[in-house]
Amino acid sequence: MKFVHSISDHGIEVSFVNSDFIHAKLLAALPHEAEARSGIGLASIPDGLDPGNNQKNMLKKVF
Repeated sequence: MKFVHSISDHGIEVSFVNSDFIHAKLLAALPHEAEARSGIGLASIPDGLDPGNNQKNMLKKVF
């Protein structure tokens, strides 16, 4: 994230894309005001698992 912030500080628009699981953790860790001011777009893509599934089980993700 430090690299992304340094790029956006130079006026370049940045979108940071994560899986749904990581995106939720990232949003929970950031204050909402900081996200709005940062100039960095945050987006998520589906990780293929339902929210109730164990996201840390790599075998479920592969098979």
